[in-house]
Amino acid sequence: MAEHWEWTLRVNKRTVKSVSDMFGCFLREGGILVIVFGILDRLSKSGQEQLSAHWVFGCFIVGFGALVLGMLFGLWGQPHKEDE
Repeated sequence: MAEHWEWTLRVNKRTVKSVSDMFGCFLREGGILVIVFGILDRLSKSGQEQLSAHWVFGCFIVGFGALVLGMLFGLWGQPHKEDE
């Protein structure tokens, strides 16, 4: 009997790059939505005209983090000359 199991997953490189590009697009769009709707939601629920600086800074940090991560995934997912 075998002492361990071995799993093999065969995935096409083009498929992985396509999924990476799609995930990058999702993160880029989501990052912008977090910035915009995170601030608007807080404004509409609080009913105040002023927001705390911590909330706005947090929305920008999370949003830009997703945006930058999405850019990295998108760049990695772009087809290169040798891939075609």
